[in-house]
Amino acid sequence: MKLRHVMDEDRAALCALWNRAAPLQGYAALTEQEMDSLILRNKYFDPAASFVLEDGALHGFGSAASAEDLPGGAKRGYLCFAVTDRQAGEAGHRLLMDALEQALRARGCECADVLFFNPIRLPWVIPGTPGHRHNNVPGLWVECEAYGWMLARGYAERTRECAMYLPLGGFSLPKRLLARQQALEREGLRVAPYDGRVHKGLEEMLQTLGNAEWQAEITGCARTGTLFLVALCGAQTVGFAGPVYPQPDGRGYFTGIGVIPAYEGRGLGTLLFNRMCLAQQEAGAKYLSLFTGEKNPARHIYEQTGFKAVRSFGILRKAL
Repeated sequence: MKLRHVMDEDRAALCALWNRAAPLQGYAALTEQEMDSLILRNKYFDPAASFVLEDGALHGFGSAASAEDLPGGAKRGYLCFAVTDRQAGEAGHRLLMDALEQALRARGCECADVLFFNPIRLPWVIPGTPGHRHNNVPGLWVECEAYGWMLARGYAERTRECAMYLPLGGFSLPKRLLARQQALEREGLRVAPYDGRVHKGLEEMLQTLGNAEWQAEITGCARTGTLFLVALCGAQTVGFAGPVYPQPDGRGYFTGIGVIPAYEGRGLGTLLFNRMCLAQQEAGAKYLSLFTGEKNPARHIYEQTGFKAVRSFGILRKAL
């Protein structure tokens, strides 16, 4: 098989290859429009670091990326994906990976990472559901064949992410949480939709939480009037959850949940998260999905809410 760079005229053949090979690694099938918007027209898609395997037909497709404005800066290389079909197999995967790693070395990258900061956000299908999708693969599915190939070529598993799923059809607030809500209200703590005319300290709260992605998205929601929930002490915001809106595929989109340290340990985060799930249901969302560290203490909050673990993803790194 011959290795070459991706060309514009490959679009239809890439989509056909993707839809027969990528689901074997847990990715969702893509329409040609999705192939364009998610991959080929993504601002981080680099044709010089993107390759195909061919022998008259395409049998492999891989892409890598690096940029100063990505987490880790230009020294961190991202292995966006490396997909091969059965005909290419492990040998084809090895050729593709050699090219991707060399492209990252040529850019001065010190490592190749497979993790949730991947700038090309690829959806995956949640198993056991009627085609429900999550909008970003957080690593490499540990049960796919390519996972073993990656370990064999020197990629180390740094941690694992647990993907979790909750259908919202019969969701309601548990009675124990209604009692907790009443107890918190007696302490002056409550959960409500954010109202910038009344609520104070949103930016300070987000700065305390220290997540730049949350800060950018939630302050943007405050400007545009997009619904999200806040935990309040009086009128002061001490936590958030959201934003709250259903995506076209029925998934309730949200970027995160956080409570500042001074208000942790009171059940406020659990109430905030459950109230967000209820708000998603009321907004028309059919399901929620998220991923968290397999050993993250927050996992028990999700499990108590009704989320089930559905898939494990490995976070991988190789020094270049």
